Amino acid sequence: MPRPIPGYYYDEEKKKYFKVLPHHVAPAGAAYSKENVKKQAQDSKRKREANQDRSTRPRVQRSRVLQHALAGRVGLERELGQAPRFDASRSGAGEAYASGLEGRHLLELEGSEDEITTFTRDPLTGGIFAGVKNSSTFSLVSAVPRTEASASPARLRTVFAPQSAVTSVNIGPTRTLVSTCLGDRSEATINLTKLVGPDQIVDNWLDVGVHVILRPHARTSVWTSACAPRSGTIAVGTGAGVILIHETPSAFAPQPASLGSLSDWANRSIPAPSDVLAIEFLTDAVFLAGMRDGAVESLDTREPRKRALAIRHPSAVTHVRRVDEHRVVVNGLESSLRLYDLRYAHPPSPRPAYLFPTQPVLVYEHVNEYQVSLGCDVDADTGLLAAGREDGSVQLFGLHTARKVRAVRGARAGLPSCVHFSPATGAGQSGLGADERGPKGLFVGSGPAVQEFEW
Repeated sequence: MPRPIPGYYYDEEKKKYFKVLPHHVAPAGAAYSKENVKKQAQDSKRKREANQDRSTRPRVQRSRVLQHALAGRVGLERELGQAPRFDASRSGAGEAYASGLEGRHLLELEGSEDEITTFTRDPLTGGIFAGVKNSSTFSLVSAVPRTEASASPARLRTVFAPQSAVTSVNIGPTRTLVSTCLGDRSEATINLTKLVGPDQIVDNWLDVGVHVILRPHARTSVWTSACAPRSGTIAVGTGAGVILIHETPSAFAPQPASLGSLSDWANRSIPAPSDVLAIEFLTDAVFLAGMRDGAVESLDTREPRKRALAIRHPSAVTHVRRVDEHRVVVNGLESSLRLYDLRYAHPPSPRPAYLFPTQPVLVYEHVNEYQVSLGCDVDADTGLLAAGREDGSVQLFGLHTARKVRAVRGARAGLPSCVHFSPATGAGQSGLGADERGPKGLFVGSGPAVQEFEW
């Protein structure tokens, strides 16, 4: 650039100096008039400051790693300035724990054609409640399992005998046993009964003997049920949607059995476009409903009309299991077993991606093409995932690694219809109950038997 000379203006186009003249002396529109030279100097100064400000201004952009389903959590913690936390469930301790599990025969049904369709275990008493079917009858039985010191078989008692297969059994925080019946041969029913405490067991009675039997308003199938973690809310999955039941203590009448109307239980019905095969509560109010068409919707008991598609699974959903407040495992047909992060919402309609499956965090190498009745459960404390397979075994995976740890089999031939992680029987002082803080065992129901795998 030419050297500036005081009192002179350098013209870039003409490549020569001109003396700066007063405005009234310089020709009209001349660039070397005093006012025009002053204006050009001011414009040049503003451009330099703007360029300097643009180059020094911090450029904050959303990191691409936050959009990745697997690395998003790490990137988010880094941007928030949070140090990585040590998690025992991710350290391999759970996989080491699984390698030491040993099977123990817990109970077995007497009939040669009897088969366990589903079961649950009461962690306070150690009692097992199982749905049983054979070629002609159905029943819900309770069993006080034998202790390690006793060689006698588990003591069975029939809780009630429904007219169709038992599809789900759950125990709520108010110690209410909730069981559902499919309704293929007769009307579907929802059965409620209260359970006794560990010091109230008399003659193998694990329930108080008072039952409430509820029927849906319309003819439909009942596939599943779930209880809110701390309240008395019960969600029931049917062929028409979800039925919400709010338990009231006064509803249990002091007679052996009573027929009730769902209207007496301040219930709400949430319609769904497909059969609801799986339900999992995330909080006392929010739950996920997995459907036959692969959709997993987020629903709120306080606002049943508000619904959102949280996940689109590639096949029919058979199980939804909560890992933590953000992540869930979804199990389905066509060997689809995946871990999802709910913070990465499924694209809304009408975006093209709305019709495609949600991007998972992990995909597990599972084997189940068409069996709806295979069990699945997770243990977030040890970081283990257990899923029943078509060959009759139960595969244990590292929950956070998707690595296969080992496979176990039930005591008898048959498909693992139900799989549960529950406090191990040996953790209780009496051999019946169990400490919720103690180690968990894996309970597998296959054929006519239930087997426990514990350390």
